[in-house]
Amino acid sequence: MPTKKRWRKRKIALAVFMVVLAIGFFSVFNTSTRYGRWLYWQDIDLGDIDRFAFRTVNNNPKGVREFATGRASSVVRRVISDFRVQNETLEEFAASHESTALIIVQNNEVLLEKYFLGNRRDSLQSSVSCTKSVVSLLVGIAMDEGLIKSVDDPITDYVDGLQPDFETVSIRHLLTMTSGISDTDEKLFDAVPAPWSDEVCGYYDPNLRRLSRSFTLDHPPGERFEYHDFNPVLIGMLLENVTGKSISKYLSEKIWQPVGMQFPAKWSLDSRRHGFELPAAGLHATAIDFARLGALLIDTNQTTVAQSWLQQSILDRPSGKLVKEKYAASADRAESKGANDLADHIRSLRYGFYWWGIEREGRYDYYANGHFGQFIYISPKARLVIVRNGFGHGGLNDWYFGNYFFNLASEVIAAEQQNAEAE
Repeated sequence: MPTKKRWRKRKIALAVFMVVLAIGFFSVFNTSTRYGRWLYWQDIDLGDIDRFAFRTVNNNPKGVREFATGRASSVVRRVISDFRVQNETLEEFAASHESTALIIVQNNEVLLEKYFLGNRRDSLQSSVSCTKSVVSLLVGIAMDEGLIKSVDDPITDYVDGLQPDFETVSIRHLLTMTSGISDTDEKLFDAVPAPWSDEVCGYYDPNLRRLSRSFTLDHPPGERFEYHDFNPVLIGMLLENVTGKSISKYLSEKIWQPVGMQFPAKWSLDSRRHGFELPAAGLHATAIDFARLGALLIDTNQTTVAQSWLQQSILDRPSGKLVKEKYAASADRAESKGANDLADHIRSLRYGFYWWGIEREGRYDYYANGHFGQFIYISPKARLVIVRNGFGHGGLNDWYFGNYFFNLASEVIAAEQQNAEAE
């Protein structure tokens, strides 16, 4: 039989093993690691705004850009007041479909500004993938400053340490989601994204710069459209390298302060240690400042972002064709269910430089779109901006919201045309 001394040694060994096991577990499964974030934070949600380390995007409180008053016509006001979605007013529809904010600006005047579920004008809203569209604007500004020569330059001219295949990947490919980056969309039990999947890696990895060295291609660049969050990671690294600044600082200097945003924003980081902004989904700002951004882009006299860049951003023709091919089956399914209006909307979708576009009489409405139905919808012809934030879709999806916003812009255009003819 074991002596007391042997039992004591075994207990000590077991205790040491348990301590080592505990240290190992918490070394891997804590919120400074990808696996820990996957375990504790689980799927992406709007609570992430308070979970990640972040940098502040400073505004200039003394230079806030005010919206106009008395600019919108009475007919436009009536259209917005009378517009119905599923027999509800815009405000009622927003309230019943998991919205946190809804703002409508026409002709640079705020015509509707409503907040829900305790949110206020100064509440930060998570833009999720609308972040990509803001990143696109920053690329355009860097181009205008001569920091980037051409969007057709290979990304390896600006970012070191990538796999050799990336010598064939251009900045344009990354901006249009046609880079050919491999997509690992593995799920556990066909439901939960695996901790090694691209979805989790691209969002929860604490060192995205290091992760980028493992990116690979699974098809040639320019062959097809595949929406993938690794693309903006490389664009974010490009911006850091050419500007010599953090993306947050560059956004503050080039847009947030000169444009006159009312509130500071914040940008989530991969980790405090590595300090890289999440370029795919990390920007958080107030809905009213997202509306200011939309109003800026409609203004043809603004010089913050070059008009030529905006035109490219709205529609890159090669990628537009690939997007049409990508969603053809979705449009057919909508049509087979009798949703002809939605089917037409899906067939009209295009994609530029991180902006979605919708054809309108030879021109385009365009919008930034993020998970849970975040929208910055811009209709230049209607001079209309719609900002919608929320924590879900209320049982719908982004295509429904985009289609409703398109229809509202159509009614504004028609009402103004009729009013002009009557005069």
